[in-house]
Amino acid sequence: MYFPAGILHNTASNTWHPFYFRLSPRPSGGYGDPVMRFRSAAHHPDGFASEEEARAYILIQAKWKDTEQVWEWDGLDTPTIIADFAVDQFMSTAPQINGGTISD
Repeated sequence: MYFPAGILHNTASNTWHPFYFRLSPRPSGGYGDPVMRFRSAAHHPDGFASEEEARAYILIQAKWKDTEQVWEWDGLDTPTIIADFAVDQFMSTAPQINGGTISD
């Protein structure tokens, strides 16, 4: 299984922080649902000077797939991102995944 990954853009320091999501199903959902909720798990603490460097970091992670999405972050507190992704796309070997719509 692969983990969706994205980038936090720290607008205070203008740094780019790659991160990945872990599966976090809704209490009313099930593990067999085609689209499931994911929650951000960890981000690169130091970040990178450019978005390109952050993307390159994602690409070398063996179990991450780039969603090609960037979330703005003010640099305060620890951000938590919740997003929905199509689960079956994590079983393929394609380098990209579709999805990542922010959900409540």
